[in-house]
Amino acid sequence: MKKLNKMRFMSLMVTLILTVMMAFPTMITAAQPTVDLGSTENFAVLAGSAITNTGTSTINGDIGLSPAPTTAYTPGTSLILNGALHLTDAVAAQAQSDLTTAYNDAAGRTPVTTIPTELGGTTLFPGVYDSADGTFQITGTLTLDAQGDPDGVFVFKTESTLITASDSNINPINGARFCRIFWQVGSSATLGTDSHFVGHIFALQSITANNSATVQGQLLARSGAVTLDSNTITNGICLQSATLNVIKHVVNDNDGEAVAADFIQHVKTAGADVIGSPAPGAESPGNTYTLLAGTYVVSEDAHAGYTASYSGDSDDVGNITLAPGDIKTVIVTNDDIPALVNPTTATLNVIKHVINNNGRTASADDFSLHVKTAGTDVIGSPADGDESGTIYTLTPGTYVVSEDNHVGYTASYSGDSNSSGLIILNAGDEKTVTINNNDKSRSSGGGGGSEYVSTTTATLNIIKHVINDDGRIAVADDFSLHVKNSAGNDVAASPKPGAESPGNTYRLPAGTYIVSEDTHTGYTASYSGSSDSNGEITLASGDNKTVTITNNDIASAVVPSAPATLRIIKQVINDNGRTAVASDFSLHVKNSAGKDVPASPAPGAGLPGNTYTLPAGTYVVSEDNHIGYTASFSGSDSNGKIILTAGDNKTVTITNNDTAGQVVTTTVTGGQLPKTAIPLYEILLIGFVLSLVGAIGWRNRKRYE
Repeated sequence: MKKLNKMRFMSLMVTLILTVMMAFPTMITAAQPTVDLGSTENFAVLAGSAITNTGTSTINGDIGLSPAPTTAYTPGTSLILNGALHLTDAVAAQAQSDLTTAYNDAAGRTPVTTIPTELGGTTLFPGVYDSADGTFQITGTLTLDAQGDPDGVFVFKTESTLITASDSNINPINGARFCRIFWQVGSSATLGTDSHFVGHIFALQSITANNSATVQGQLLARSGAVTLDSNTITNGICLQSATLNVIKHVVNDNDGEAVAADFIQHVKTAGADVIGSPAPGAESPGNTYTLLAGTYVVSEDAHAGYTASYSGDSDDVGNITLAPGDIKTVIVTNDDIPALVNPTTATLNVIKHVINNNGRTASADDFSLHVKTAGTDVIGSPADGDESGTIYTLTPGTYVVSEDNHVGYTASYSGDSNSSGLIILNAGDEKTVTINNNDKSRSSGGGGGSEYVSTTTATLNIIKHVINDDGRIAVADDFSLHVKNSAGNDVAASPKPGAESPGNTYRLPAGTYIVSEDTHTGYTASYSGSSDSNGEITLASGDNKTVTITNNDIASAVVPSAPATLRIIKQVINDNGRTAVASDFSLHVKNSAGKDVPASPAPGAGLPGNTYTLPAGTYVVSEDNHIGYTASFSGSDSNGKIILTAGDNKTVTITNNDTAGQVVTTTVTGGQLPKTAIPLYEILLIGFVLSLVGAIGWRNRKRYE
């Protein structure tokens, strides 16, 4: 009996194992190795019969054509190539041979799982797939889930066509990478308008990319043509992807009613939205993005009535850096703002400003100021003058600002009143009236007895000196310098940009002044010359004094959180017989001060080029002159100027095309002398003079002998 039960148990286990194997065939298959691309790995586009382009297309990788003639390459006027061009040469021929090998490898992969023709709306795992009717199509989104294995390989085999619909998308997640996704197509592939395709297409015949389709991978056609129309094809570095979750959280504690989906959120890199961005916000678990390693910015469109704050793995403005394999989260929290109450009052600030440039000494609080309506002082008026101002909270209406007469001073009004101090206030207004009092000059006069005050001025020179011995690049005029009088007000022509010696010169009345500057991050400041250590200086009539502000840069303790990346690619076209290569050209990257950045200049390099990590700013890419070649720039303006912001990843390509050489020949016929640049009569005259000099020399020699 026990033996019978044991046999039944074993039979049941075998049946269960077979059932699992049939239901989940991909779970028990061995991991697929990648398809060896051979020499095709550097190509973004490779065709057998022709390559044509309409509109502006950007190809990040090499272009190859073989065995068709070079005339079958018609890129139009707006194809941007960040790579090498191989037209009917040995490199393209070898790439076609290696493509055949890769095509046959993919076609022969087993075991195969047969799935429906329509791939849109499905999620697939690493394995080998074909369809029952020999074709594949994608409408919507196909999700390829590597289940955490960055080396997971996907192989799709079709006997006939591969067709993707407009706006379709392939979304690799959980470690899936474009360089491990292969499409073996038995005839032709067609990519829909505005679609996003991922992987390597091996087509026996042709490949057509319709308007604005983008590809992360390769378009490789064995015998047919590749047709482009305003596309971006990128065959880049195969990095493990990262996962970013963006969560929207809304707090309504002040009667707000918005929900997460009312906010439009963005994930951008180098200022451009990534695939799937922008999107409506979503509470936890949020929206998920599968991205390459790099720096990104999470943001949202403004939404009235709410403040926004960032938490999670980003900084406080949404900047985040992803490394291969990262799984990170950014939470954008929006809190509603209390509704504003309509104001019923207005605010008036009355400022007293006193100028003593003729020897008098009154100060602001020596003046008694009034604010009146209908001839009556308001509450708090009159009050002593104040350079910082006196604040009045008033009901809407018409008011007059005035002051008691003060001998020896003239008064004028500025700010929001008229020239007599009259001002109209509406509910919610915040206005200012300044009464300026300037002292009158005093002289001995006819009656004598009163003192004479000299109005002779003094000269003050302000020199800005900048020391950059720790890698910073500021210059004198990057600093804003002030000269202020004893009342704390800038003198005429202050502030102004700093200047190295001889500096900026001010003609000032005798008195005490403060020399200062606006704060400039990354520099310490010290004072020397005629001032004290805080920049205070006293000028007497006729003085000629100098103050020098020296700024020394501080060594950076922290690398900026979001530098910019600039890649410089050198492309050389030798279609007129010259033989220069990229490294024969010396390339420069210079900052706004015209100085080479670190590692510049450097020899040119083809794709991927030379890479510079730089702070945000304006730069100019250039090269030393190279005879026999013309240069053009792409990725920057036509002169190589480019602006980098924090987190940017930009590329500038300098293309040099050799110019046709010129050979000058001289033909002598019928015994005629060749034409020369010197007239014949000049040649005869020169000969005569030389003969005469020789004869004289010979005669003198004979005389001395």
